[in-house]
Amino acid sequence: MKLSVLANSESSVSLQIPSEIPWVLTICFQAQVITNIAAILEEAGTSWDYVLKTTVFLATMDDYAAMNEVYAAMLPDPKPARTAVEVGRLPGNFSVEIEAIAAIPDHEKGKAY
Repeated sequence: MKLSVLANSESSVSLQIPSEIPWVLTICFQAQVITNIAAILEEAGTSWDYVLKTTVFLATMDDYAAMNEVYAAMLPDPKPARTAVEVGRLPGNFSVEIEAIAAIPDHEKGKAY
C-alpha cells in the first residue's frame, strides 16, 4: 500500500494508529507513527528535515500533551509548522492521524525544491 502522494516537488503522507491502545502506551505508538512517516518520506526521497507542515488530528485533546512531547523529542529543529485539532471521530476509530507535507530535496544542487 502506497501512503505517499507526490505532486510537483512535494510529498504528502498520512498515517493512522489504532485507538484500542491504552493511554499509557500512547507515547510509544505516536513515536511509531513518526517513525513510519520517516520511512515513507525516505522512500519518497525526502526526510523529516524537509517537512514543511504537519496536521495532527486527535480523537481527543486529552492526548495533546503526549503527542506534543513525542513531536518535540523526535522531530528535528526547526520543527515544521503544525496544526493540531480534535476531531469527532477518525476513520476506523483511530486515536490519531498525522499528515505531513514535505519538500523533496534536489541532491544535485544541495537544496530542496
